[in-house]
Amino acid sequence: MRDYRHLTAWQRAHALTLAVFRCTDRGGRHGPPGLVSQVRRAVMTIPTNIAEGCGHDSRREFARYLAIAAASAVELEYLLRLGHDLGVIDATHHETLSAETVAVRRMCRGLRARLLHDEHLAGPPSIRAQ
Repeated sequence: MRDYRHLTAWQRAHALTLAVFRCTDRGGRHGPPGLVSQVRRAVMTIPTNIAEGCGHDSRREFARYLAIAAASAVELEYLLRLGHDLGVIDATHHETLSAETVAVRRMCRGLRARLLHDEHLAGPPSIRAQ
């Protein structure tokens, strides 16, 4: 479809991924086993799914990957909360990362809605060809 690197949603999701990795490198290894790896996995799937969706030829497939990215953002929101409540992520980082996670989730949902709306307006292929 298009180069994912030009999408603001991907750019912000990538920056969020880097920020989460930096935050969890700063002694954030205590807490429940696997929490840091789960947080990292969740954050990585957001820009990964945006990029993968861009590799598909249809708007509907791209929209499906954006829905997966948005769902991963919801998962990340919870994991950040858990990390904060367990003392793995300090209050400042939690607030900043959570706010950015919500912004990225909203961008994914908004882009998805636009893709599906544009597809609906375009109509079936036979109509577009006329």
